[in-house]
Formats: sequence, C-alpha cells, structure tokens
Amino acid sequence: MKVKLERILLATDFSEQSERAIPYARALARTFHAQLTVFHAVDVSTVTIYGEAMVDPEEVHHRVQEYTRDYVNQWMSGKGVEFEPRVALGRPADEIAYCCQSRAADLVVTATRGRSGLERMVLGSVTEKLMHTLNCPLLAVRETGRKVDEERIFNRILVGADFSVDSNLAVEYGLGLAQEFQAEVHLAHVIDPKAFKNLMEPGAAPQGPDQPVFRERINERLTAMIPSEANYWCRPVTAVLAGRPYDELAKYAVINQMDMVVLGVHGRGFVEKMLVGSTLDRMIRHGPVPVLAVRST
Repeated sequence: MKVKLERILLATDFSEQSERAIPYARALARTFHAQLTVFHAVDVSTVTIYGEAMVDPEEVHHRVQEYTRDYVNQWMSGKGVEFEPRVALGRPADEIAYCCQSRAADLVVTATRGRSGLERMVLGSVTEKLMHTLNCPLLAVRETGRKVDEERIFNRILVGADFSVDSNLAVEYGLGLAQEFQAEVHLAHVIDPKAFKNLMEPGAAPQGPDQPVFRERINERLTAMIPSEANYWCRPVTAVLAGRPYDELAKYAVINQMDMVVLGVHGRGFVEKMLVGSTLDRMIRHGPVPVLAVRST
C-alpha cells in the first residue's frame, strides 16, 4: 500500500490560476519528504508576455531563470520543503514531459484552466496532453472555490473503480495516499443503466443496476479490492452508483465533501473521446475537486 513519491514536479506558468496548485505540491513534498522541482517552460510563441520580443533566446532564458528563482523562493522558502527551480524554452507540454522523464519524477502537479468545446478540440490544453503522455501520475488542480487547508489537505479521497487495470492502480494510489494523510477513502463504481441495457440479451430476465443482487455483487468486488490492513488506518467506504459516470462521481464528491478524486487513464476511442470526452477528461475540466490521474505502464 506504500506510495513512493521521492521526486515531485510542479509545473507553473506564473499565472494566478497556476498558483492554486502550489499548496498541493508543498503538502505532498512535505509529507513524503520529496524533492520538489518547480518547472516553468517559456513558450517561444508567446514570449512577449515577459515584456520583450524574442530577440535573444539566451537572454530571455536568463531573465526568466531569475524571475523563476524569485518566484519559487517567494512560495517555497520557510515551508519545510526541499526545492529547486528549473526553466526551459519550448512547448510547455513537451518540455514538462521531458523534464519529468529526465528527473525520473514520481508525480507531476499542475493547474488546469478547464477549456471546453471548440477551443479544446482545436487547441487542447497542456494538462490534457500531459495526462495522455506522462509515464507518472498527474495531479490536476482547477479553481473550485474551495478553501484549502494545507495542513490537512486530504481528509477524504474518492477513487473511481471500474475494475480495469488502470482503475486497479488508482485504487492502490488512493489507499496509499489515504495511509500517508490518515484520510478516509471511498471506492465508487458507477453503472451506466443505458450501457448496461444495450448489453443485455433480448428477452433476458432483468439483472440491471436496480436489482439488489446485482448491486451486492458489485459491492463485493469493490470490497475485495481493499486489503485487510487498510482497516488499520481508515474505514474504507464502498459505493455503487448508477447514472453517467462523470455526473455521479462529481455529485458524490460534493455531497461527501471529497478533497480529491483518483481515476485511471483509459477509456473511449479517439473519435468519441474527442467529441464527448472521457470521465477523466470531464472531471479534470469541470470536476469539483482536484483529480489524480494514474496509468499503468
């Protein structure tokens, strides 16, 4: 159940939105005694945001390094965290992924602006690109209006479990983080009644999500995913929900005051995902709490 986080990378663009990810990176680095790298990629296509044209890349890189050092010191000094600033020139998603790989990061923490619709289809977002390319978990933080207590940042953790390989890994991370933070952990499986109905044979006897026996079997599978030693540090809760996965998980997170949702990276095919979006995509863009995305390698 032990989660190993020795090297954490916090990706920032110095915006007000990106600052909401800082308390989470600090809390995780402090709890795991991890080395924290605060990383900024200078997007050469938008370098004029630094107040100058891209005349001399090396000079820009040097000036941004100075700014980054001051920025990092402002947010990290005296917080009980071992940290270092790093700057690179290039496309943010590519540079973050490269830094993550070269530093052998165990976790990337970043904020997301939550693009949607045509803008997302045409431009995408750094967070969503990272979600499908990183070889380590990604914690995505968006503005939710919630107050964050850095000393008790994770009191309740929700894990979405659909019994896939990636969701099994999500359960491991959820339980491991719950152990470190002495948090309450909830495992939830969402049954989509429409999808279930389409899978039934014509004329078959009703065995859907409204049947107590069916729900009981799902709950037994959820319970079986929790090792007995987890009861030493928390009382795991299981829940069988019915409806659209994103809607049900988001609603559950609000009602039960979750502080984070852990989900596996997998799902629909490319075309459907681009038009509709996966549960993970929707939770990252519109969810009520930060989302930890994990994938099997």
